[in-house]
Amino acid sequence: MNSIILHISDLHVSLDKKIGGEANKHDSYLDTSDQNEPSFLFIDRFTNALKRDYPISELTIYLLVTGDITNEGEKKEFDFALVYLNRIIEALKIRKENILLLPGDHDLHRRSIINLLAENDKSSMQEINTAKYKNFSNFYYELLNKEFDPNKIIFDVLEIENSFILLGLNSCTKIDLVQKLGNVPINQFEYELNSVTTNSRLKAIVCVHHNLSSAYENKNNGQWDSDNRESFLQKLLSHDIAFVFTGNEHSNSCKSLLLGDILTSDSGCFSSKSWDTTFKVYDIFTEEDILLKNIIYSLHKPNNNDFKFEWDTRKNKVFSQP
Repeated sequence: MNSIILHISDLHVSLDKKIGGEANKHDSYLDTSDQNEPSFLFIDRFTNALKRDYPISELTIYLLVTGDITNEGEKKEFDFALVYLNRIIEALKIRKENILLLPGDHDLHRRSIINLLAENDKSSMQEINTAKYKNFSNFYYELLNKEFDPNKIIFDVLEIENSFILLGLNSCTKIDLVQKLGNVPINQFEYELNSVTTNSRLKAIVCVHHNLSSAYENKNNGQWDSDNRESFLQKLLSHDIAFVFTGNEHSNSCKSLLLGDILTSDSGCFSSKSWDTTFKVYDIFTEEDILLKNIIYSLHKPNNNDFKFEWDTRKNKVFSQP
């Protein structure tokens, strides 16, 4: 094993003050305070846990971030998220071409939708997407030095060890002020998927923000439009896609769908003060099969008023696909 996938999600970098100056009560260890030493300490404890358990200088790390980088999609939140993610990237020596970063529903900017529709209530969905992801798009370019297309479904692809590919999907292209659930337009997805797989002989794993099932809320549909969810899963099966990496639910669950034909893995909420604070590492072993050893790290919190926190591992599982 000389490479891993590091999976984090739901950072929810939050405003320390609401617009207007009122103190903002929020749930994330990562915020926009100028006194951000606690946030830096949180990041450093995280990277130190990886350095403790892995030979970083001898390792290739693929970083997967499955959305909700910010809490409200505000520019200031993205400015601080850029600092925090660059701190992780530098500490763990991650090459930026080895990063797959997805948008979540909290990364869209709803005030921009309101402003757009106030000017033109007949604005197209494409125009709404461009407006709501303006802040995310700028952040994405600053971090990765490449453009984000808010109207594409498969907006990025990351090849892993010449063995398989991670497909970065945007499950938020249908979200506006009314629609709030994950959705992937099936015809557009299949068109883009055929284009990707035509140019690649490698097996594909889908990465998406919205969870397709729910462990915490115990809902079969998760945070997904129910009719679209069924069509999406069937389309994955028809293309021999059996793994889906997600974020969104804030639980580090692994669930099988369609009688075990598809497996989903959610890394949990990376920086929550009140939720179970977790991330995942997938050790990669590839021969004729894809073999991923799933390692869950959780944050032990002896006292929420200090920063004597330690990350440690939980029970492991192994997933494989021929």
